[in-house]
Amino acid sequence: MSRISKITLAPTPWPEEEERVWSYLVKHKLADAKEVAMNCDVTEATAQHCIDRIGTPREVFEREEMIVKALQDSLDDEGFVTYVGDKDVQTPQSSKDKQVGGSHYKDMAVQPWEAMEAWMTPEEYRGYHKGVAIGYLARERQKGGDQDVEKALHHLQRLTEYLAERKRTDK
Repeated sequence: MSRISKITLAPTPWPEEEERVWSYLVKHKLADAKEVAMNCDVTEATAQHCIDRIGTPREVFEREEMIVKALQDSLDDEGFVTYVGDKDVQTPQSSKDKQVGGSHYKDMAVQPWEAMEAWMTPEEYRGYHKGVAIGYLARERQKGGDQDVEKALHHLQRLTEYLAERKRTDK
């Protein structure tokens, strides 16, 4: 089996049976616990536990789409995020001026993602923000809850701002 085929959004380490369930769910996004149990040689309770743990891939995808749409809806004409959340409460704030869950990065002279932007290629930097956002979304049900969704949104906001900045400088 190639190394790439082992990459998964499932939290690690997962027992082998839970990995089988996740792999099946990735291919059969609409499967319910009964179908998963029959096809993965696990109990229906195990299948349901896996689904409850992080949601189906479809649910993860839908949450990610919702966050991306919210970000797109919050862009001004120049591509800057003008608000996050309720449109009636205007609170313009750059992704670089805030931090979800503390201030340990924001208080640094150079934030880690600013260093990464300098050291990485544009494609690597884009991939970094996408990957981190996916990681937060994948774990939000079992670890950070709403704060993990906010952290994912924060990384997508930075990615959106970065893309807008690049578009302006590439003109």
